[in-house]
Amino acid sequence: LKFHVTNSLNPQMPFGDGSEKLFGIENFGYICYVSSIFQCLYHTPQFRKAILEYPPRVSPIERRRKFTVPGKEVGKVPHALTPQPNSMNQQNYTNRAGSSSPVIPATPNSQGSSANLSSTSNFTVSDTHKDTQLEKALTEKYPALKDIETNYFLNSQKNLTLVGVIDEPSASLEWRKKASLIRGPIINLDEPFLKEYGMKEENMFTVIKDAFECITENASKTGVLSPYNLIDVIKRENILFRNAQHQDAHEFLNFLINNVLESMKQYNKESIITDIFEGELTSETKCLTCDNSSYRNEKFLDLSIDLEPDSSITNCLKMFSKIEMLNENNKFYCENCYSYQEAAKSIKLRKIPKILAFHLKRFKYSEKLDRLVKLFYRVEYVKTLRICNTTKDSEQPDKLYELYGVVVHIGGGPYHGHYVSLVKTELYGWLLFDDETIEKIDEDYVFKFFGDGCGLATAYLLFYREVDDEKKFFEDQLYNGLDSECDDADHNSAHTADRGYSLSERNNDSSNSNSDEHKGMDSPTDDANAQLAGLHEHWRSRTFHWLISLFFLVVFPSISAAFAVANRHTTSLLTQIICAIYAAIEAVILRFPDPSGHENSVSRGTAWFLAFFYCLTIFNGSVAYGSLEFERTLQESKLRFLLLPFSILTYKLIFILYGFILSMVLVVPWLRVNKGPYSQELYDSTVIAIWGVINTFTEHRPWEPWSHGDYQHTSMGIIFWCAGLLGMFLSLGRRRNFVPALTLIFTGYAMAEHVQHMIISTKVHGFFGYVLMLGGLARIMEISFLLDDDDAAKDGKIRSFQYLSPFALVLSGILFMSANEEQLVLVVNMGADHSSYIL
Repeated sequence: LKFHVTNSLNPQMPFGDGSEKLFGIENFGYICYVSSIFQCLYHTPQFRKAILEYPPRVSPIERRRKFTVPGKEVGKVPHALTPQPNSMNQQNYTNRAGSSSPVIPATPNSQGSSANLSSTSNFTVSDTHKDTQLEKALTEKYPALKDIETNYFLNSQKNLTLVGVIDEPSASLEWRKKASLIRGPIINLDEPFLKEYGMKEENMFTVIKDAFECITENASKTGVLSPYNLIDVIKRENILFRNAQHQDAHEFLNFLINNVLESMKQYNKESIITDIFEGELTSETKCLTCDNSSYRNEKFLDLSIDLEPDSSITNCLKMFSKIEMLNENNKFYCENCYSYQEAAKSIKLRKIPKILAFHLKRFKYSEKLDRLVKLFYRVEYVKTLRICNTTKDSEQPDKLYELYGVVVHIGGGPYHGHYVSLVKTELYGWLLFDDETIEKIDEDYVFKFFGDGCGLATAYLLFYREVDDEKKFFEDQLYNGLDSECDDADHNSAHTADRGYSLSERNNDSSNSNSDEHKGMDSPTDDANAQLAGLHEHWRSRTFHWLISLFFLVVFPSISAAFAVANRHTTSLLTQIICAIYAAIEAVILRFPDPSGHENSVSRGTAWFLAFFYCLTIFNGSVAYGSLEFERTLQESKLRFLLLPFSILTYKLIFILYGFILSMVLVVPWLRVNKGPYSQELYDSTVIAIWGVINTFTEHRPWEPWSHGDYQHTSMGIIFWCAGLLGMFLSLGRRRNFVPALTLIFTGYAMAEHVQHMIISTKVHGFFGYVLMLGGLARIMEISFLLDDDDAAKDGKIRSFQYLSPFALVLSGILFMSANEEQLVLVVNMGADHSSYIL
């Protein structure tokens, strides 16, 4: 049986290619960076095949199949089951290598209640909680799951557990990790097997091959690998990994691939690795004086990409290849001109590897904090990526790649946290690898780590593989994609079961762990929230979304236009208001399943534009309709002083609205403590820009000739929307600025010095201007001295001084609305003065 061959077609892999094997990695408390990279590489078929097939099996040394690997220390207790200080030391913890039954102390489950998990029956597969509909849906889509021993029910994180099975749906992540070690089998890799391969020196290649072969040749399809020897060799080869601290997964990936290459160079076989991972960059520097170009080629194993807020992997690649100007103190020495000249430098891809790994540079040095910080920029990554920024002499200038692996970093900084990996396997689809546990997840779940979520989980490494046959690939996507999954009733359970949860929820599950890698996370959702989430997912159906959007954003506005043509202005305005409300809901709330994120982004952007367009239409319609009605009433009525031009009232409300928005920013916590890419001045500047646009186009009445006052007010409107756009631009990067406050001060000064036709009007406008200047000055003092350029006070409390700016804006808005000529004529006729009217 030890020589049983399962793959007679390939003598170099007689015991199979290992694609059906699912083995977790035992975490010794600090090696999650090893586990995440290992799983991505093992489930890269080209790399696994290259490792397993070399050296060829022609050696005279007998190589038996490794059905079990008990190791040198048979019965060694796994690290995760070792009794820790202050724990129940009298308990006996054993693994599959031992003979005694495991005895596990009861601990709280993920819901906080005490679960009786001490019975060994909890670590077996049973039909107690099985969901037969879920089993049918998943095994039809992934037939290989029939050979995996698992309980077909959702765990506490609403995923399907494949490794770490425990017969308790509410069991926490920590219990599932312990269950994986209890159930086993455990590959106790504490000794090398290099002599079987005919190699003399132990290196990174031999220990990786040991691990791959032990997993591939194991009698079980699932289990846990304890990589003792692998970790020992890593520490011996690189001093950076010798301490028991959090390490960088990207650094380990570079170290691993480079060391495997160095090991293969001894046998002149490095090409089996370079063909998979190695690409080539071409740096072109063109002299702007003589147009002479110089080229420099550089090989790479992965691409480190600088991040920009609210961008995508495609945009980041464009930035990677953008032209850089070399001038001033950074001029280029041109060998043709024999002097330093201004030049243009660009980087393009000359050779693209089969596996393209992207490193998203999430950690950046902060001069203010004098340390590395994590960037939570939103960077969208897509399911398929077409590489076009190649050189003219590239063999394949246009290549399509498919996403198959994501390494996620969970944590607030580079020196602490946890790594997990999401990998698209050949037989089981997308899986979540978290140390000892392996869980089945949905494809949509993979695209939840763009960086702007509520948790601390962000994509850190992306693995794309070359698509050989694009036509076949797109046909498979058409017939086996998400649409068929959503439309098939039998797959509804699978869609719900596969759909994951935010990885940030895992940390609370792991709060009982002795490792510091699982701190500061959110708690898992309970059953009620899960039901609400399921209902919410139903309403997010793509078909429903597009149908309702088509009705409210296309059909309904057409009906409104018909009413307007028929002179049914009130009905037309009401239908436009309904459309505007839906557009706002579409922009803020509604989402639907979208793996790439592009459709949601386009839908959201279109909805924001339509919401603004509808609001502008409603405003203009109201002004036109209201002005006509008021003018007609004014001509028929003798009470002229009681009627106010509707258009003037509308745009003068903007100062009160501005004050209300500042009040909301002040009292609403998620607005005050801003975590987005913009500072609070985005809200100020947006209001100013909108007011400027409205004032530009409504101050002058088309049926009247232009007057000096029209020129003044229209010019002021143009200044306002220009200042608003400038303030919006300066708010990028969460930078506080004075543009909105200075705009208020200058406007207040202009109003205070603006001479009106009536003395009382001049006095009222003057007081309005002073109050407006007070609001702007108070805003500057608040930003500079009270908050020291932060969004909120250090202790999070609101200072009484901060209410001064909103109060001044609301007061000035009321004065501005009251400073119209019709009403002031009434005040003069009554014999009142300006001070009485202002008070």
